[in-house]
Amino acid sequence: MWTILGMIKEFKFNPFATAVYSGKGKPTSADDYLQVFISEMKLVLDTGFTYHGRKYQSVVGAFLCEALAHAFYLMCKRTCRV
Repeated sequence: MWTILGMIKEFKFNPFATAVYSGKGKPTSADDYLQVFISEMKLVLDTGFTYHGRKYQSVVGAFLCEALAHAFYLMCKRTCRV
């Protein structure tokens, strides 16, 4: 299972899963893995979101990921020294 986490700092929530990929192995390509997330994120950035009856505009502050996912996104292999 591979997740994409999000956080809304104005609400002081802990990070939460915004997208989840599951399969028998890692995704075949970063493009396939991120395609749906990116299209949905564009929609949220364009239209905002409503929470408790109040409309908010979204702004991306940063994208963070753990080391193995980062290497996958960059389409490179991480090497480890023992």
